[in-house]
Amino acid sequence: MSIRRTHTDNPQHPAAIVGFAIFLVGFGAAPLALTALAFGHGTAALVAAIVAVIGMAIGIGIVSVMTQRLHHSALLPDASPKEEQHYLEVYRHQAA
Repeated sequence: MSIRRTHTDNPQHPAAIVGFAIFLVGFGAAPLALTALAFGHGTAALVAAIVAVIGMAIGIGIVSVMTQRLHHSALLPDASPKEEQHYLEVYRHQAA
């Protein structure tokens, strides 16, 4: 018996995951900007700061747009009664 996979099995939207990854790149560039600035590397600090601001802005933008389009969090699954019933039927093989 094969179980059919649907979009409800994986509620994370791929575009939102990409947006979150872009945000993490920007978030990681922020400390690099501060460190480069502390060591006197102004050009590297400026480049890292620009990458940080742009990366975080684009990442937040993508996740926000996907959340509005899906009408729920694009990264976190909802725990509605319908989804709990689906989980019990598909994964626990129980009918409540």
